[in-house]
Amino acid sequence: MFIPFFRKKLKQSDFTHVVITHFNLDYATFYPQVPVGQYKNIDWLKKRFELFENYCLKTMIKQTNKNFIWLCFFHKDTPEPFMSKILKYKDLCPQIKIYFGDTFEKYCNSLAEIVKECIEPRKYLVTTRLDGDDCFSVDYIENIQQNIYETKKGYFLDFIYGYIYDEIKDEVHYQKFRRNPFCSRVERWEDLKTVRMIGHDRINQAGPVYMIKTKPMWAQIIHGGNILNFVDGPIQKDFSDFKTRFLIN
Repeated sequence: MFIPFFRKKLKQSDFTHVVITHFNLDYATFYPQVPVGQYKNIDWLKKRFELFENYCLKTMIKQTNKNFIWLCFFHKDTPEPFMSKILKYKDLCPQIKIYFGDTFEKYCNSLAEIVKECIEPRKYLVTTRLDGDDCFSVDYIENIQQNIYETKKGYFLDFIYGYIYDEIKDEVHYQKFRRNPFCSRVERWEDLKTVRMIGHDRINQAGPVYMIKTKPMWAQIIHGGNILNFVDGPIQKDFSDFKTRFLIN
């Protein structure tokens, strides 16, 4: 489904764009395969912060369009030295807003209210998903905002092309993935639900989904500790686009 050409495109002053990342909340009761207390496990946190800084944070700092807010959720009992790291991220990326919570269930159930608390209201809200061990291309925010139009009931944006990077094998795979975990929702502020109102694989049940076909705009990182991700798609022999737009050394 594609955006009708007669829709009025929104000006930047009409909307707030919020990228939502949950980092180390307590997932144990939501995902049975997650160990109890993982959110404060030192070895697990070392790897997660390494992934976050090497991929996710790096590309958010370098976004070509800075007109966004990055709402990041961390567990309130995150131990040192990681808590100090979190508090310094604002200096690296001014768009970051830090929110400390506890369980993933509370986060899911109260996200819309948290957004209302943290974000100054405008006529429209755009929310985009981003996991802390994945990353955007440096021009993804720009491309999302080129596809924001007025709406009465809200709609989803689904950029269907991306990459999978297997950092263990140092392989890049090209992927076509409809209803992927990098999708966005455009909605009126008074009807705020956020992109997390439903699982990304079921967004077609919650409103129109407009597929956007561009060069790859997102990358899933396979690192050995993934819960749901797996390697798929043809291997790319030419890494140049991936290295340039995703800042991979």
